[in-house]
Amino acid sequence: MKSLTQKEQMIELRAQGFSFADIATKLDISKQTALNWAKELGIEIKNAQTVVKESFMEKLKLGRDFKLRLYKDVLERLEAEFKTRSFEDLSTQELLNEILRIEKILSDETSIKIFNKENAFAKSLPDFNEEVITTIEI
Repeated sequence: MKSLTQKEQMIELRAQGFSFADIATKLDISKQTALNWAKELGIEIKNAQTVVKESFMEKLKLGRDFKLRLYKDVLERLEAEFKTRSFEDLSTQELLNEILRIEKILSDETSIKIFNKENAFAKSLPDFNEEVITTIEI
């Protein structure tokens, strides 16, 4: 008779996505035994898979939150720099394009429109033109 510890390991390995052949090799059991245990332990495996998926989703969320904070910081720095620039040189256009690119990323990530005709930053731009902003609204 196989040990309880092996069955517990089987549950964890299967929840992590290991194949029956890999599980059999790791636990030094036959592939058929791994298949039989999977049938016997179906509910436990499903529960363990849910825990693994939730853990993965939490890591994704933390990664997404971190990226959003970084983009927000970059956007704030770009906007601050943008306000100091003269509107006569080409790099200002490049700076505006970068602001729009970052805002699009944030908008895609959060489903919130950031740069639009109601935006105070947009209205503060010299020669603010609502029709132009509407056409580039993200």
